[in-house]
Amino acid sequence: MAERKRDELQNEGSIPELEELAGSQPAAAEAPAAETAPTTEVPPMPTYDDAARQRQSALYEQIANRGPFRYDAEQDPLYRMARDRYVQNGRMSMKDTMGRAAALTGGYGSSYGQAVGQQAYDRQLQGLADMIPELYQTAYARYRDEGDRLKDLYSMAGAAADKDYDRYRDALGDWQYERAWAQQQDETAYGRQSEAYSRLYALIGATGYMPSAEELAAAGMTQEAADAIRNEYLRQTGQLPVAGGSGGGYYGGSGGSGGGGKKYTLQDVINDVSGVKHSNQRQDFYMAYQQAIKNGTAGFTQKELDDLFTSKHW
Repeated sequence: MAERKRDELQNEGSIPELEELAGSQPAAAEAPAAETAPTTEVPPMPTYDDAARQRQSALYEQIANRGPFRYDAEQDPLYRMARDRYVQNGRMSMKDTMGRAAALTGGYGSSYGQAVGQQAYDRQLQGLADMIPELYQTAYARYRDEGDRLKDLYSMAGAAADKDYDRYRDALGDWQYERAWAQQQDETAYGRQSEAYSRLYALIGATGYMPSAEELAAAGMTQEAADAIRNEYLRQTGQLPVAGGSGGGYYGGSGGSGGGGKKYTLQDVINDVSGVKHSNQRQDFYMAYQQAIKNGTAGFTQKELDDLFTSKHW
């Protein structure tokens, strides 16, 4: 929108109320765009914190990679504790049984004593074997509970991630609204500034008007650009001698020297433009010298001017 408005202002040529003021004075070159543009500050774009979503993904991997339930009694701590206890009890029972059998035979061991002792030991170990189904169910309950816990954590992480994303979308929507509002403000301000620039450009070019610092700031025009426009007006109206020295020929510029009927040289162009930092200012000088070529006050051709601006690295 701002560019369209700027182009419309540039293509209008002279400002209507200044046409009468300009009269038969030589017209200044078409005004370029303002050299500075208003910029409304916009907060940085919000970022999405996906920490909760990453936790959810990690939990999903845990759930997916758990594998089916398998039970190995030898790897079960509860079974190993029970086994140690039953083995110890079996040995004690066997020793006691064998002692009682020996007492019946006068204190001597016998095959009978060994047999009944082994039976006592085996009865104890049978109790351990009877515990395995119960231990299996206990281990499976732990496996199932752990799966349920992971699923609950996964659901909670997903809910937190959804909330984070909703907050991000809200913040992004607010930011987009603020950015659009700032762009609209900038376009409006730039349109006003471009209009002010075009009016000031036409006023200086038609009357040699010397704007104040406030007027330059409002139009986004530098002092150097205003001096270049005024100098061209003064030269076209015969109020400023044509420059021919090596110091440049602009009023308010790098310091010119009178030269009678001499014409501008390419060295004058170099002296005037080499100290300019901004491209818009160089464009102003280019257009001023372009007008000088049309007025016959330049000692070089349009091609030579173009070649200089194309090849020179200012």
